Amino acid sequence: MKNDSDAARVAAQFDQLTHRVASSFKRQLEIARASQDHDGVIKEQIKLEVLKAARGMFAGSYRVALGNKPEGDWNDV
Repeated sequence: MKNDSDAARVAAQFDQLTHRVASSFKRQLEIARASQDHDGVIKEQIKLEVLKAARGMFAGSYRVALGNKPEGDWNDV
């Protein structure tokens, strides 16, 4: 990356993208719960947990590479 502002833009884009994906997973989770689809609930919960882990890995990598955390709360989805 050219500088920290480039890294911050990448982090902001990843944050925005993963929040949109999480919203989709949450909607599917609501549908699965409403239809009492136990397997669907588990599937969507797993997807959300994997996405949460990916966000944590991104934030950790950002911190190691640049010496500071990306802006925002990276513990949620």
